[in-house]
Amino acid sequence: MEKIVIEGKTKLKGEVTISGAKNAAVAILPATILINGICKIENIPNISDIKTFCTILESIRSKNK
Repeated sequence: MEKIVIEGKTKLKGEVTISGAKNAAVAILPATILINGICKIENIPNISDIKTFCTILESIRSKNK
């Protein structure tokens, strides 16, 4: 396993914004077809897998209307 060792007397501090994880989004998105209404999901990764998945879900939704 890779690790980073930081030496010195100065304490580290700061903020990190964690982006949405693909695996979590892929698990959450299919649940949206079970909802009778509007779903708002934020902070999902802007990658082709997710875009394709959303296109498929929109197609399923439009066929069921």
